[in-house]
Amino acid sequence: MVFLAIAIPVLFVEGKLQIAARQTYIIQAILWILRAPAFLVTRIPNPYQKCVIDLAFLESRSSALLGLKVLQGKLHTCSDVMFSGHTAGLTMFFLLTLKHLRSVHWRFYFFFHFAAALLFMLSSHFHYSVDVYIGFLVAALVCIIYFVLSDEAKASVAKEKKSNAVITSFLRWYEQDL
Repeated sequence: MVFLAIAIPVLFVEGKLQIAARQTYIIQAILWILRAPAFLVTRIPNPYQKCVIDLAFLESRSSALLGLKVLQGKLHTCSDVMFSGHTAGLTMFFLLTLKHLRSVHWRFYFFFHFAAALLFMLSSHFHYSVDVYIGFLVAALVCIIYFVLSDEAKASVAKEKKSNAVITSFLRWYEQDL
């Protein structure tokens, strides 16, 4: 939370808030789409001892319906630990901040916040080390792929070259006014 509370005004001052927000929306959506199958195939107990889940209740319901209830805040789960959405979201915000901020001071500042947040996540015992690691890797890969494709789309606009790739065409349209 502190990370975002400071990153948003800094990005605003640097004139990068709109592009960072648009990229956040699409990258976060991709991460959630990738997390959904992980919920369905991963059945490991939560390392946090006080988190107790009624498996009989969960198994008697539709996965899609349960997912909607979680999104609405009507149901809290303890079994969605692989991969860590907290880590994935934090990694995404950190990498977006690095991409858009040019100040070395701000980059170091956000790096230390990022590292501290990861350490706190691991020490809270709400996530396994491996699920934090996988959350970091998945988010980093998604961000890097997105940034490469986005740069390719911008380069094709600069060269006035049409791309046949659907993803490049979409990104050229999505980021055209920025």
